[in-house]
Amino acid sequence: MNLKGLRWESVNLHTGREGHVGGFSFTRDCEGRVWVVWDLFTDRREAIVAQLWDEEELSHPHRLSVSSSCYRPQVASGPEGDAFTVWSSKRGGGWGLYCSLFDGEEWSEEYRISREDEDALSPSIGTDLRGNVWVVWEAHRGGGSAIKTRAFRDGRWLREVRVSGRMRHNFRPVVAVGRNGDVHIVWDSYSNGTYNIYSRSRIGGEWTDIMRVSSDSEWEFIPALTLDAYQRAWAAWLRSADVANVDGVVDQWPTVRCARFDGVGWSQMPDRDGGLDLAALCHGLLPKVHPVKTGVWGYLGRRRRPMLMPDGSGGVWLLWERKEAHDGSTTKTTGLLCGRLFDGHTWSPEVILHRGHLFYSTPNSGSVLDEKMWICTRGALEETLGDIHILSTEWPIPEGCPRFRLGEWSGWFPLDLVGFRESVRRRTVVVRGVKYRLYWGDLHCHSVLSADAEGELDELLFYARDKAGLDFCAITDNDCYLMPMSNSDWFLSQHYSMRFNSPGRFIVFSGYEWTKRNGDGLPYNHRTILYQTDDQPIFRWTEPPSRRIEGLSRCIEGTNGMMQPHHQKWRLSASERERNVEVCSGWAVYIDEPEWIHRHLAEGYRFGFVGGGDSHRRNPGLCGSLTGVFARAFTREAIFEALKSRRAYATNGSRIFLDFRVDDAFMGEECRSRGAPKIRVQAEGTKRPISLEVVRNGETIHTVKSSGREISLRYVDGECPRGWSYYYVKVAQGCKVPSYPSNVAVAKGNRAWSSPVWVYR
Repeated sequence: MNLKGLRWESVNLHTGREGHVGGFSFTRDCEGRVWVVWDLFTDRREAIVAQLWDEEELSHPHRLSVSSSCYRPQVASGPEGDAFTVWSSKRGGGWGLYCSLFDGEEWSEEYRISREDEDALSPSIGTDLRGNVWVVWEAHRGGGSAIKTRAFRDGRWLREVRVSGRMRHNFRPVVAVGRNGDVHIVWDSYSNGTYNIYSRSRIGGEWTDIMRVSSDSEWEFIPALTLDAYQRAWAAWLRSADVANVDGVVDQWPTVRCARFDGVGWSQMPDRDGGLDLAALCHGLLPKVHPVKTGVWGYLGRRRRPMLMPDGSGGVWLLWERKEAHDGSTTKTTGLLCGRLFDGHTWSPEVILHRGHLFYSTPNSGSVLDEKMWICTRGALEETLGDIHILSTEWPIPEGCPRFRLGEWSGWFPLDLVGFRESVRRRTVVVRGVKYRLYWGDLHCHSVLSADAEGELDELLFYARDKAGLDFCAITDNDCYLMPMSNSDWFLSQHYSMRFNSPGRFIVFSGYEWTKRNGDGLPYNHRTILYQTDDQPIFRWTEPPSRRIEGLSRCIEGTNGMMQPHHQKWRLSASERERNVEVCSGWAVYIDEPEWIHRHLAEGYRFGFVGGGDSHRRNPGLCGSLTGVFARAFTREAIFEALKSRRAYATNGSRIFLDFRVDDAFMGEECRSRGAPKIRVQAEGTKRPISLEVVRNGETIHTVKSSGREISLRYVDGECPRGWSYYYVKVAQGCKVPSYPSNVAVAKGNRAWSSPVWVYR
């Protein structure tokens, strides 16, 4: 591909022919050969595959491991044509770290290098000129995670070292090993409501103290690491600052920062104007407000992971991937590889180095310096999404590359989310002598495990708990949207649900989204699947037993799960596991066009009303929809029972209190009425004025308004017809809330909808 004189050579490995390619890694060895490893998912099995390219031909792919789970392999090369690969795999009850060594002729059998009593995730690997190998990883145990490392020296493994000390929540370690054997490790750690970047080095055989690299109160995480030609360590990371606009839409302003280690401490490397933010990543991630509102759509690459690469003349490239068209369609927009070069004195302007591919990745740390820049990608949209490409070009000169110009991005201001949260007391109701407390949650959130979304699992759950102040949450990634959720993805999602679930503090459900498209007579017939425990299976819509909604229902009936339809239209099955319907989300308020909902209620279907953010913008709980549930206890079992019993209601973001009953029946229940049904409603808003509508069989039969924030209603429906009728109430407060395109919504909306009560008269 030509880009104003920048000529790239490309080799397609055609890896997508065998199945779905998940994570991949590559390295250049001392002889200039390129090793690429990836995890391959096909027929409900996974494998680690390695392939060599010697600049003339490709070797046959080597399968290093085959099991139900093989995840995120990392590869590094040694000084004598050898190579080393490490990956995570869930076998039995936990995640282990496995590896294989290439001795110049063949790969060894896999073997485990992590402890049996810990879960090992997110490995990184580096080597030195003596052939020593260093592996770092997250070691999860109990409710915390430590950063550990282990060295392979002289044919044997040394004892592991706990790098992160006593810090409790540590993630995403990266290692770089110098030519002289010095080791540098950076990672991010969560504490006191924020992420920061930390490092530790082994210099001259001795470990330094832990050092803080970042220096800000905003979330700073997802680090990258490299060594320059002078063997100085460089770190880059994402800074995510909470912002809002005048309408109350909440999002993040993402930027990239960078620091260099001088052997004693870290110094951030500012721009020529003294600013620490070297790149703004809002293009494609943050909606525009002026001059017109724009949406944000999915992207099949990575938009929030900075990369670092030393060039051939002593400088360092800071690289990142961008979506080419800010508001382009997920299935039609490819990426840009952007970068800035630090030439030893200052940073170059931001330039475009490549366009048209996805998932740009740099060589693993420890690779030999080269006369070329090397990149691996997933390839273009018109190709199989699993095809890995090896790209190379002569080292770019920034002055000869096209500039990227961000343009105007006004209308956003910094926000303290802790102060932004609505302060409401824990409300209780008593139903037939049983006390229930009101809990708030978001049951429909997407993470980086969905092909078109971002957000690390730990990031989203910390956000939901500590920033949005939710009581419960579910990460429900797509089973298959363009790319399938692998076994490892599903196991990882369950792992984080289990680790973050904390009775009495924060409840997390395991779940996923059944993402059937263009079937069942509708363009969408999606389901949010929620499980009560973390040991349940995934049933993808691409697999024969669960390809149609009736098959999915039969599968879920064999588990402890429940199903919740969403989007504007759906086709319900006859299963009793269809418990609730999502009537609003961050995409739209579906009940504003209630015909579909009313039609199914009139046909005799029984379902409650819930709100789910369906957020792809990393803001669970502040993306325009919430569910309130009345549960007996602050546990997963009690909240699941409340959802199953339909003691729930939906809001478009605000924590409006709503107590709705007909005769002796509470919302979600059924009753028989001997006379005219007696309707009782108590509502309390977060803004004034407040109004309330009573709906019976799709028609509003009574309306009441208050200039304050509370309404208490007693109403007798003397015109209730014979037979079954359904009732629900709608609450509105304050003024109207503006709408936005795509998955953008005001965080704290103005309305609520109770689950129905069914009355037979």
